[in-house]
Amino acid sequence: MPLCHGIRYFEQYSRGVAHPPVVLIHGAGASHLAWPGVLRRLDGQRIIAPDLPGHGGSAAKACGSIRQYAERLLEFLDDLGIYRAALAGHSMGAAIALEMARLAPAQVPALVLLSAGLGPPSSPRLIRLIDQPFEAEMVRQILLDSFFSPATPTSAREKALGRFGPEQARRFLLDYRISLEYENSVENLPPGMPVLVLAGADDTLIKPASARALASSGWNARYSCLENAGHMLPLERADALAAMLGEYFNTCFALFDAPGMTHPLASKINLDLS
Repeated sequence: MPLCHGIRYFEQYSRGVAHPPVVLIHGAGASHLAWPGVLRRLDGQRIIAPDLPGHGGSAAKACGSIRQYAERLLEFLDDLGIYRAALAGHSMGAAIALEMARLAPAQVPALVLLSAGLGPPSSPRLIRLIDQPFEAEMVRQILLDSFFSPATPTSAREKALGRFGPEQARRFLLDYRISLEYENSVENLPPGMPVLVLAGADDTLIKPASARALASSGWNARYSCLENAGHMLPLERADALAAMLGEYFNTCFALFDAPGMTHPLASKINLDLS
């Protein structure tokens, strides 16, 4: 995987793609591998999936706030020579994507927010561990118990988490802390920016009602809820998401490239999100 100014990233470049790339931003304590292969290889798209600073294979120092991560990723895209990119973020990554869109709206032709709501993620068990002595197994067990849909087999949950040692647990709790300090809202985004908010029906951290409220806070954001999915939506419903996101981005970019259009209008994006 290539490295750009301390940030390690995965890139998939479909031949003949002329429209902006799609940047996948992972959530707390994770890496680009939190996006399954079917999402990192969306047909017809150029995909860039970075490891956030301080995560995965990135050498860059971790940031201390959502705003700092957003600024760092905008610098990262600038270092790659990319001025315009669609963004898809999961959980903490959704907050980072949202902040990037706020900081540089002209650079974001489309935005997808997964497992994100109007309020912060709610997990009293995790909050009690912040600033307290903990064992990695305690954090891992909370993730296994509450981050997945009951419909997700235990074996699939174990595989999704992979190796979960003390460093990953520490990083996850630090990320969780800064996620609690950030307020999601799409109300200040430009009215022409297409926004898609996706939720898992069984998400207990960000309940579907909170995700729907986030979509409702914007001018014309769209909302959809996927059954048999919890907070780990990309890992639990990867195939369904790949089909949905592929269609969504193709539609956004087709409007973006239409004659006379300077920005795709969310009101003209008519997808079946049922």
